[in-house]
Amino acid sequence: MQQFAEGTTLWREGKYFDAGTLFKAAIAADPGFAMAHASLGNAYYSFIYNQPVDGQKEYETALSLAARTTNRERMIIQTNYALNRDHVDEADQLFRQYLGRYPDDASMRVNYANLLRRHNHQPEAIEQYSQAIRVMPDSAHAYIGIATAYKTTGNYPKALEAYAKAFEIDPHSLTAGNVNREYGFTLVANGQDEKAEQVFSSLLAKPETRENGLRSLAFLDLYHGRYASAHARVQQSLAILGPQGLPLSRARMHLLLAIVAEGRGDAAEQRRQLDAAVAGLPDIQEKVVYGAILGDACARAGSVTRRRKLC
Repeated sequence: MQQFAEGTTLWREGKYFDAGTLFKAAIAADPGFAMAHASLGNAYYSFIYNQPVDGQKEYETALSLAARTTNRERMIIQTNYALNRDHVDEADQLFRQYLGRYPDDASMRVNYANLLRRHNHQPEAIEQYSQAIRVMPDSAHAYIGIATAYKTTGNYPKALEAYAKAFEIDPHSLTAGNVNREYGFTLVANGQDEKAEQVFSSLLAKPETRENGLRSLAFLDLYHGRYASAHARVQQSLAILGPQGLPLSRARMHLLLAIVAEGRGDAAEQRRQLDAAVAGLPDIQEKVVYGAILGDACARAGSVTRRRKLC
């Protein structure tokens, strides 16, 4: 229970891999711990781990342990499983049922808001985030959700206000996951390119955030057509990931290098990087969107064979 509780806290703080390690430790100590299996399943489904097959296994194990859970815990597991599978109608119905019984569960309300936001119900999502904040005023996650919703609608000043509130509550949230990049490109959309570059560059000083900063700066270079600089930064990012880096992260870097090569008119380098990206696919679990993007890049490079293999 202590490992599970600490893992949950770390996940909320954006220390995702440390949290995953504790969820695994909790399961090793008690293989019948349903909520720990569900939390690990959620981690595997997330953009951090990108392992949906493993996520499904963990959720199904959690559901099979119904005798070890309360009714509320079972509802949480079922609802978040539907959310992670992106079964929109089922998840929406389950969230409504759960929040009807437990309206003050701020974490689940944020999850429901995330579902609404991802499926273009931005006003409804903002309302759910706001209700979560009324229950839990120090929820940086909820403010980041509001910022993302406003950004999606093109209301960049409102988005930046929400980001500022989130960072005031939890300064560490600025470097959690993709928040730094999302915030930076909201600044760009609001005409504040120099500040965005400062935000990205601030990540370079620490080893644990340097790769993220290099990647963000590379995207900013591409936005401004600075291909040589983008190429150098992506190469540095790939070197930091190393051979032991997550397969999807490495494959994405090779795809990005192919895009840079295309922009520079280097067809040979474009094909070489696409080959490297395609070679990583066997180690990546069911990433349909990424596969489609990669297939499109192969088609642009004139490789029908690579595209057919992807299909």
